[in-house]
Amino acid sequence: MKIYLIDNTRKLKKVGKELQEYFNIETKENCKFKMTKNDYVILSDEVGNLEGLEKLKNIIILTIKKDYKYIWRLVNNHKALDIIDNALDENYIAQRIEKLVRRGL
Repeated sequence: MKIYLIDNTRKLKKVGKELQEYFNIETKENCKFKMTKNDYVILSDEVGNLEGLEKLKNIIILTIKKDYKYIWRLVNNHKALDIIDNALDENYIAQRIEKLVRRGL
């Protein structure tokens, strides 16, 4: 099992370092890669990385937008496991992702 971190922000680098002691983390530039059904993807909608996301599974999205309709569309269209506010503390985000991944094992 791997966790793919689609990383364009410093916030994700800090979260990746927190998770690296527990899981195998691999950093990618975009959503164009192959993954198994046991892998997870963490990305931020900040930069507009949502292209090609429909082919991926087990998606955790860090969002800066708090609009109800936008979040509802993300969950339903991309089948995201969780939507996390990007403004939260990095330690909290890492712990929340760790709980999600451990629950899925």
